[in-house]
Amino acid sequence: TPLYSSAASDVYKRQTPEGLSIGSTRQDVTDALGIGEQSGDTLVYVGGSTRLTFSLRDGKVTGIHYGWIS
Repeated sequence: TPLYSSAASDVYKRQTPEGLSIGSTRQDVTDALGIGEQSGDTLVYVGGSTRLTFSLRDGKVTGIHYGWIS
């Protein structure tokens, strides 16, 4: 279960410690975090026991999901 999840319909804009949020571009994400694992319109970053996933549409972030890896 994600500990943090944000979608384009959220009332409040949330952002990662790097300043990434809904509407950030793919380039913003890769500039801040590196290439990561790419699969279609998804960028995944794994560190230790956590996973940070960015969903994209038309090159912009539409969802940010943070969760534990089991």
